Amino acid sequence: MENIYSSKQVAEIIGVNESTVKRWADSGALKCFRTPGGHRKFRKTDVSEFASKFAFTVPGKILKTFDRVFEPDFVNLKNTLHKKLLTGSDNDVYDYMNSQIDSGLTLLELYDNVAAPAMFDIGNQWANNQIGIETEHIASAKLTKAVIRLNSRYSKDEKNGMHALCAAPKDEHHELPLLLVSGILQNHGWNVIYSGVDMPHAAIIKSINSMKPDLVCLSTTVVKDMNEMKKMLSDIHLSASAAGSVLAIGGAAAKDMDNISLYTDFRAESLTELIKFTKEKFQV
Repeated sequence: MENIYSSKQVAEIIGVNESTVKRWADSGALKCFRTPGGHRKFRKTDVSEFASKFAFTVPGKILKTFDRVFEPDFVNLKNTLHKKLLTGSDNDVYDYMNSQIDSGLTLLELYDNVAAPAMFDIGNQWANNQIGIETEHIASAKLTKAVIRLNSRYSKDEKNGMHALCAAPKDEHHELPLLLVSGILQNHGWNVIYSGVDMPHAAIIKSINSMKPDLVCLSTTVVKDMNEMKKMLSDIHLSASAAGSVLAIGGAAAKDMDNISLYTDFRAESLTELIKFTKEKFQV
């Protein structure tokens, strides 16, 4: 959970008038973001960086005074998003998700603990004949549109110099998981090459050979032929290794694969696991 401050709180932390904080924010000297209602909000990391840059003395205990002392109720947040996906508009879904970031959730927390579980529940409802396929598709489309907007808004401008190729293999048409991976990597400073879904494995290998990305992320949700999938992954893994790339796979189908280490460098069961792996592997 990221700590978020108001203009008044930042003024108290740094020891200036609130109007001064607003002026700094409006000039771009102090980073801020706006809530849907137009209020300025400040992240703890940006306040600390600003204070250090301009030689303001801010004792740690003062910052801690304003830190959030509660943990988010992910179950409730997920259930609310679930309802909006079934009954709300495209904008309702986006505004709700964006408001959670304004309230202090990181994009990683939002995607891993709210968005993905909400869509998983909707998928289960369809599998159990509680909703129709048309309802499931509409809900998925709403979430996809919201994620595309959030990915664009929260893509980190300062890049870490690393490049990732994100793709889903042939016959894989579930785009949402790939969009979540792409957005989180961008949010953590990666340059993302987004190839999309239903990519023939020869095309994926060609992309790896020509682009030589640091990381290759494959998303697999449904597998028609496991032996064919393993052969494809083996070929891609070999090409990635030759290009100096690291191969990571994720998705529901990847969880069911045995001897997974023979076909990939890493299997991620969550976005959090993927980001932890990239930080340890690439030191970024």
